[in-house]
Amino acid sequence: MRDAGLDYLRTLEHMAYNQINDHDVRSRVAPSKTVAEQIPRDMVMRLMITEHVDPLHMKFVGIEQCVHEVLITVAANRDKSYAYARSSAGALGLPQFMESSYHMVRDNYPAAQLEPDFNRGMTNLHNAVLASALLLDLELTEMPKSMLKQVTESSAHFAAFLAAGYNRNPVKVVKTYLKTRSITGGSAPFENKMYVRIQAWVGDFLSREYSRT
Repeated sequence: MRDAGLDYLRTLEHMAYNQINDHDVRSRVAPSKTVAEQIPRDMVMRLMITEHVDPLHMKFVGIEQCVHEVLITVAANRDKSYAYARSSAGALGLPQFMESSYHMVRDNYPAAQLEPDFNRGMTNLHNAVLASALLLDLELTEMPKSMLKQVTESSAHFAAFLAAGYNRNPVKVVKTYLKTRSITGGSAPFENKMYVRIQAWVGDFLSREYSRT
């Protein structure tokens, strides 16, 4: 079941990146590249899982069990997996998107041809995963070029920034980094600190258990 869940998430990831390449959807921060070339594929996978890891539950059962539970849920529900999951703040779907963020992404990447309606866009998992990859690219436009160069020199630092910005306003993440030289330093919210840690643990676990790099 776990393997089936992971395979389904990989299929969604492949479909999203294929659409980016087929429609030549250019990165907003590096127009010489497509979004598929700019954003590591494994980031989409790990964030889709991280969004559904409860830190309190993880405290008692561990990250491995939490990842397994998400993968089993995906395997059992496939195209309905977390499609109607809505947070108290209004974030919806597998990628837990806010409606304002969705429309911002859609406006910035017209070539991607995202579904115009937010609710339909989030319940269509292919469309939802595609929007997530585009949002990660859009985050990078908030970074000064010097910071972008520093952060992208390390895959771990790059992943930490992408995760922090996905969970929190990327403008605030940039300010935190410039002030503290840490993605989640200083007065960054505890939730954001935990989110970045969890995505790293998810990525490490996937790499170790499923040969995912």
